Amino acid sequence: MRRCILVLLATSAAAGAEPSASPPPSPKDLGLTERVQRRLVQIDVSLKGPADRLAGLGVDHFTLTVAGRMLKPVAVDPLCPGTAPALVEAGTGSPPEAAHTPTTYLFYFDQRNLTFVGRTRAAEQAKALIPRLVREGNRAAIVSSGKRMTTLSGFTERNDVLLEAIDRLHRDIGQWDDYAALEGSRQDDVVRAKRVSREAACQQARFYQRDELRRAEASLELFLAALGRFADVDAPKIALYFADTLRDEPGRHYIAEAGSNCFQFAGNLELSFRKLHQGAAAYGVKAYAVQAEGLVPPPVSGARVARETGMKDAQDGLKTLTLETGGNAFLNGASVESMVERMAADAACVYVLSFDPAPFPQDQPLSVRVDVAVPGVRARARTEIVVQSESARRMATLLAAFMAPDTLGDAVPMHAAVVPLDVDDGKLRLLVQASPPATTLAQGEEWDLGMSLVSQSTVPDDASGRVAVNRAGVRLVIESEMRVKPGPYEIALVGIESMTGRVATGRIAGNWSGALPEGVSATSILQPMEGAFLRDGRSRTTGSLVVADGEPVRADRPAAFVSLVCRTDKRQTTVRVLRSLTGPSSLTFPPLELALSDKPCAQVRDVVPPGTLAPGEFTYGIMLEGAKAGPKRDFHVE
Repeated sequence: MRRCILVLLATSAAAGAEPSASPPPSPKDLGLTERVQRRLVQIDVSLKGPADRLAGLGVDHFTLTVAGRMLKPVAVDPLCPGTAPALVEAGTGSPPEAAHTPTTYLFYFDQRNLTFVGRTRAAEQAKALIPRLVREGNRAAIVSSGKRMTTLSGFTERNDVLLEAIDRLHRDIGQWDDYAALEGSRQDDVVRAKRVSREAACQQARFYQRDELRRAEASLELFLAALGRFADVDAPKIALYFADTLRDEPGRHYIAEAGSNCFQFAGNLELSFRKLHQGAAAYGVKAYAVQAEGLVPPPVSGARVARETGMKDAQDGLKTLTLETGGNAFLNGASVESMVERMAADAACVYVLSFDPAPFPQDQPLSVRVDVAVPGVRARARTEIVVQSESARRMATLLAAFMAPDTLGDAVPMHAAVVPLDVDDGKLRLLVQASPPATTLAQGEEWDLGMSLVSQSTVPDDASGRVAVNRAGVRLVIESEMRVKPGPYEIALVGIESMTGRVATGRIAGNWSGALPEGVSATSILQPMEGAFLRDGRSRTTGSLVVADGEPVRADRPAAFVSLVCRTDKRQTTVRVLRSLTGPSSLTFPPLELALSDKPCAQVRDVVPPGTLAPGEFTYGIMLEGAKAGPKRDFHVE
């Protein structure tokens, strides 16, 4: 949460000026307003103490120590139900009444660090927590990070949607990761190697230690990326992190089982945890961790040292993840009731303190301490804060747009489309287009545009660029060729305008099976237009824009109908393609023979001259000769 103060300045006659014999001319309205903006940074503080002493606290009751420098807050916002707020802003008079501020929750399931038991209990705990937490205007989202990061539900106030998302998550075996469940077998491997020699046991332990460290670093990176959803969300913000085996010193339990003579290389998560804490501080998120598998009995045989060490390090890891953010860790089978009670106590009385960040450096962690000068009242807050620069805020907004466009309530839709080009080495080659709405500012706009292809839990392709124009009414388009492996894929598109901060987002989802069942792809319609087109770093002032489903086709412009045709039998060397265009003014296309001896697919493009199509509803059909049917494209001409 950030507070911005806008001061409007007006020009008036100087005091003591000589009176004029005739009234002065009326000031000319130039339509300009001068603004002085001051950006304040805010930190939320949980207070505990007698109810009568929590009420009416103002700026004089708090002292902030930021990076060793003591200062008074500029403003205080009380979020304590039933308290009468004192001074909200120095010198501004009476404040508004304190009111309930809705909390935004993120339920995050780290499948990489959940055991089989933990996965089941995490779903049960989440289903019990949702109706207790998501009420009175609160909202939540469900995110799972397994073989891929998946959003099961965006931010919503509807419990039924969230509960159904948890059920879908629990049934989706594609989200499961058996690494944590197979940990016992890896520990036993070290014990067996130890029977051969200490050197063999140490070598095996180090291998497993490096592997766990790599996975733990990736887990924290993904959780940090998920926190980007909070970039444009108002406080309070809480992330509930469900895991079992995230350790502060990954793999140390293997070394402990190998023996005291086994040297442990410097492999811990200190830097990764610090990066996560800085991100949580920048987004203003408080994290709570849940050891989902609950109370685990001590091992009675096998790699006992490894299991006991691993259990302790896992609990220390969950504590490390949360405490610096002002949250806490729920360990050893903590009940849902105790979780709700603890989080409710932390949120029962919160004061939001605002301070001027001008004296402090940006984009680096600053230690923070809050003291309250009221006997019997204790303050609890995060230990670090980050003053974001304008570029960092923009990057956070872009990250939120990529990760969760539903969090940006004022984002505009991005025109998103693909054109099939070819199939090369089993990969589908696509031309991807992203275009924000036409420019509206008279002096022009400058947009940073980007797109990322997500396939099989990786980002195999992406593109970005900056497009600037100097007048209104111009369409901006970025294009890029991308290659998709067989399987489901998603393309995320995002843009941000540099002057206004306006954000545009779009998404394309598909599933490339490795072949076209009917031998023909869906048809894309393109029409030429003037605009600012950017492709491979080169710009041009004209190009062809894909007509999205539901958008009209202009009758005064040529229209190209583009499809991809592939042979359905590897023995085929030629295919015969039939096309039709029916509507108020029908067209007949002669059959087309394509030689497919060198490549399995070829592009078919039918161009209709301008003025050919009359206004009305049309259908374009394409199919292979001898096939029962083929895809059709319905469209409207105006």
